Amino acid sequence: VGVRRSESGLHNSLSNIDRLQQYVLPYQFQSKQGWELQNMLIVGRLMVSAALEREESRGVHLRVDFPETDDANWRRHIITGSLSS
Repeated sequence: VGVRRSESGLHNSLSNIDRLQQYVLPYQFQSKQGWELQNMLIVGRLMVSAALEREESRGVHLRVDFPETDDANWRRHIITGSLSS
C-alpha cells in the first residue's frame, strides 16, 4: 500500500495479504522473526481495510479515486479489529 491509493490497488493488496496469511498465521513459530511476520500481516491487513473504508484523501492518505478531503463525513477516526481472540 503506497501513498497513492485506489480501490483496485487496495483490493489487490488485500488479496496478496490474505494469500500469505493462509500459510503464515496458522503456523506456530518459535522465533521472533516468525511472530513479527505474523504481526506485520495482521497490521497490514488492518491498514488496507481502513484505507478502503476511508473514501477521501487526507494528509498522506491519497485516494486517487477520492481526491478531495471530506470533513463533513470523514473528520473522524476509523477503529477496526477482530472479535476473535
